[in-house]
Amino acid sequence: MPDGRFGVLGLLLLPSTSIFRSAAGSTLKVLLLVSTNSIFISAAGSTLKVLLLVSTTSIFRSAAGSTLKVLLLVSTTSIFRSAAGSTLKVLLLVSTTSIFRSAAGSTLKVLLLVSTTSIFRSAAGSTLKVLLLVSTTSIFRSAAGSTLKVLLLVSTTSIFRSEAGSTLKVLLLVSTTSIFRSAGSTLKVLLLVSTNSIFRSAGSTLKVLLLVSTTSIFRSAGSTLKVLLLVSTTSIFRSAAGSTLKVLLLVSTNSIFRSAAGSTLKVLLLVSTTSIFRSAAGSTLKVLLLVSTNSIFRSAGSTLKVLLLVSTNSIFRSAGSTLKVLLLVSTNSIFISAAGSTLKVLLLVSTTSIFRSAAGSTLKVLLLVSTTSIFRSAAGSTLKVLLLVSTNSIFISAAGSTLKVLLLVSTTSIFRSAAGSTLKVLLLVSTTSIFRSAAGSTLKVLLLVSTTSIFRSAAGSTLKVLLLVSTTSIFRSAAGSTLKVLLLVSTTSIFRSAAGSTLKVLLLVSTTSIFRSAAGSTLKVLLLVSTTSIFRSAAGSTLKVLLLVSTNSIFRSAAGSTLKVLLLVSTTSIFRSAAGSTLKVLLLVSTASIFRSAAGSTLKVLLLVSTASIFRSAAGSTLKVLLLVSTASIFRSAAGSTLKVLLLVSTASIFRSAAGSTLKVLLLVSTTSIFRSAAGSTLKVLLLVSTTSIFRSAAGSTLKVLLLVSTTSIFRSAAGSTLKVLLLVSTTSIFRSAAGSALKVLLTNPTNSTNPPNSTNPPNSTNPPNSTNPTNSTNPPNSTKNTNPTNSTNPTNSTNPPNSTNPPNSTKNTNPTNSTNPTNSTNPPDSTKNTNPNNNTDPTNSTNPTNSTNPTNSTKNTNPTNSTNPTNSTKNTNPTNSTNPTNSTNPTNSTNPTNSTNNTNSTNPTNSTNVLTALILLTVLTILTVLTVLTLLTVLTILTVLTLLTLTALTLLTALTLLTALTPLTLLKILTLLTALTLLTVLTLLILLTALTLLTALTLLTALTLLS
Repeated sequence: MPDGRFGVLGLLLLPSTSIFRSAAGSTLKVLLLVSTNSIFISAAGSTLKVLLLVSTTSIFRSAAGSTLKVLLLVSTTSIFRSAAGSTLKVLLLVSTTSIFRSAAGSTLKVLLLVSTTSIFRSAAGSTLKVLLLVSTTSIFRSAAGSTLKVLLLVSTTSIFRSEAGSTLKVLLLVSTTSIFRSAGSTLKVLLLVSTNSIFRSAGSTLKVLLLVSTTSIFRSAGSTLKVLLLVSTTSIFRSAAGSTLKVLLLVSTNSIFRSAAGSTLKVLLLVSTTSIFRSAAGSTLKVLLLVSTNSIFRSAGSTLKVLLLVSTNSIFRSAGSTLKVLLLVSTNSIFISAAGSTLKVLLLVSTTSIFRSAAGSTLKVLLLVSTTSIFRSAAGSTLKVLLLVSTNSIFISAAGSTLKVLLLVSTTSIFRSAAGSTLKVLLLVSTTSIFRSAAGSTLKVLLLVSTTSIFRSAAGSTLKVLLLVSTTSIFRSAAGSTLKVLLLVSTTSIFRSAAGSTLKVLLLVSTTSIFRSAAGSTLKVLLLVSTTSIFRSAAGSTLKVLLLVSTNSIFRSAAGSTLKVLLLVSTTSIFRSAAGSTLKVLLLVSTASIFRSAAGSTLKVLLLVSTASIFRSAAGSTLKVLLLVSTASIFRSAAGSTLKVLLLVSTASIFRSAAGSTLKVLLLVSTTSIFRSAAGSTLKVLLLVSTTSIFRSAAGSTLKVLLLVSTTSIFRSAAGSTLKVLLLVSTTSIFRSAAGSALKVLLTNPTNSTNPPNSTNPPNSTNPPNSTNPTNSTNPPNSTKNTNPTNSTNPTNSTNPPNSTNPPNSTKNTNPTNSTNPTNSTNPPDSTKNTNPNNNTDPTNSTNPTNSTNPTNSTKNTNPTNSTNPTNSTKNTNPTNSTNPTNSTNPTNSTNPTNSTNNTNSTNPTNSTNVLTALILLTVLTILTVLTVLTLLTVLTILTVLTLLTLTALTLLTALTLLTALTPLTLLKILTLLTALTLLTVLTLLILLTALTLLTALTLLTALTLLS
């Protein structure tokens, strides 16, 4: 294949470059080129070529003599050209590499090459060649003298050439390996000659007797005898047909080797029993092998355990599943007490290859249980990385979900105690690829539970970032909402203890993209609950800003109002504890844009309740100003009056505790613009009730003046008299506790003014602004803001205000420019005690008082004798000097003083009685309205709580059904009971709400009847 050939040649280039750089002689380089070219041209497999490169590179780098390198090239070239199997070639490379690195003399290496070359050329079986490599490698590493190694090569070469059976050759290798390590050269030569000739012709009876005899002998004997025992019994049992002898071998060797101190014997035991059991057909013997070797190897060193893996791996690969189960149990107990990580690495490699071809899932389950307990006590992270790689490849091809569930349980307990983050990163990568192709949602649920417990104790944020990326990609393609619900629960508990804000930012980005495409509202509800608990403990405001941006984009496209209701509840609890005002400002901007497009009024009602509780505890006035601007724009486009009613209730409670007057001024401006376009009178009635309670506790008169200006402009366009009556009741109760008379004067005229557009005192009054005789003013009744109002030419509250020169909002001009003598005034407008009111030659209401904008601060003017319209003055201390009380050019207001709150000479007491009755009914109406609103809010709140409780109950019941033995019938009964309780509660509240609504309507109808 040209493609494969070119790929291998590319790999050849890298190591050959490094070899040729350090090679001194040019002859070697020439031979290397010739040899490798001829090898690689005819080799079919690319794996061998890669290994050849790796091996020869490391050999030739450290070899000093060029002769060896030449021979290596010649030998390996001829071997690999004719060898058919790739396994041998791989092992040849591994073996010769390790031998030639540590061998000092070049003679041995030459002989090794000559010998192995001739052996492996004619050997048909690959097993022998494998053992040859293992044996000669260990022998030649520790052998000091070269003579023995020469004899070994000569002997094994001649034996293996003429031997037909592979069993003897295996034993020869195993035997000579252990003997030659500790014995002298003479014994080793004799051993080879003797053992070969004795056991070839012996029968099975002798072999049985040999076993019985040698067992008692070898218990107290030295290691040399035990070596001979092993060699002898191995050759005996190989030709025995019955399994009884083999069982006896196990029992015997087990008792012998248990008390043996040296590991050499145990190595021989493994090699011997491996070759015996490989040809055994029954599984009983193999079971005994496990039991035996388990007890032996538990107290042994790591070298033996490595051999155990190699041996049992080859045995069990072709065995049934029962044996493999025992393998797990056995190796588990062995490796738990092993301190070195090398063994555990081998365990992974071995068990992975075994279990990959196993069809049953039971074995794989046991693999998880076993490796979990092994790796839990392992300190190094390398093993755990290998665990991931191994289990990942195993479980990817597993069809059943049970195994994958166990994978999660296992890896969770392993990784919980791991200190390094690298492993956890690999866990994410591994589990992500596994679970992405899993069809069932149960596994994904377990993934969340598992990763949650793992990452909760992780200190680094990098892992948690990866968690988000991983779970996002997994859950985006999940169709069921249950998984996404669990995602929220999981990530909430993870991120709650995270100190860094970067993770939480990623949480928002991740969950936003996930939930944007989710069709069901249940998930979004859980999103709110989750993010609320997360962000409540977050100290930084950046996260909360992102919360607003994220949830805003999510909920804008949500069709259901339930989610938006939960948004309010959630953000309220979040922002209540936030110290910074920036977040609250963003809350307003965000919720305003969300709710502006909402069609239902229920959401807007909740908006008021939410923002009221948020802003009540806010110390800064800036936020409250923004509240007004935001709610004003929201409610202006609202068609229903219920929302506006709630706006009043909400803002009243907010502003009642506000110390600054600026906010209250803005309240007036805002509510004025909102209510001006309202058609119904009910809202305006509530406006009065609300503003009354707000302004009653206000200390400054400026606000009260603004109240008059605001309500005047609102009520001017009102057609019904009911509102005006309520205005009088409201302002009367407000101003009754006001200390200054200026406010009271303002109170008296705006509502009772009966000067229509065709008033007898038009704007061109006979008392122009420059009049020097204010006492002859012919139109005092309409003056509204002048504590000595005789000079007023066109009061601001007149019903014909277009030409007024004193606009209602001019509030703070303390020294009007048109005043003819303001500086020398003996009684300035702010004077609280006028000591000479009668002789005042330049009264406070100068000849051009229409531009005086601060007459309202005169709080104790004790000289009202110049008032030309004392009938409306609430506390006139000297009414006898009124200059024109009866001949007023517009006396219509003096004949119907029913609206005067302190006039005992009313000429129409019957209407006063009706009004008082109506006022009582309207007070009852107000109370009933508030009760109705509160009941409505209670219904909504309980419905929301019941919805959440039902969701929680369903989740818990589902979990209980999975974890316990709840039957579907029991589950149905519980759900029926919950549904019945919910319906009963809602029905009771709706009946109460209906009753309150009917009572409110009846009271309002009665009041209107009395007033009309």
